[in-house]
Amino acid sequence: MVVELPAELTERLCRHAERKGWSVQRVVSAAIDEYLSRAAEEEADDERVDQIAAEGYRRWKTLLDRLAE
Repeated sequence: MVVELPAELTERLCRHAERKGWSVQRVVSAAIDEYLSRAAEEEADDERVDQIAAEGYRRWKTLLDRLAE
């Protein structure tokens, strides 16, 4: 895979890799892995919120319907 980055980002990436003693590829792989892990956690959180909302709606549906009248 080839990814073209803006020059400034490439410079920052290279400096960071050098400071850590890692290859640029390793830094990019770690960053992508962390990003995808966070995205998966956010998706799981969103699913849990949806489940809680659905459970609350089912639990309180009768009352909510009566209040809406």
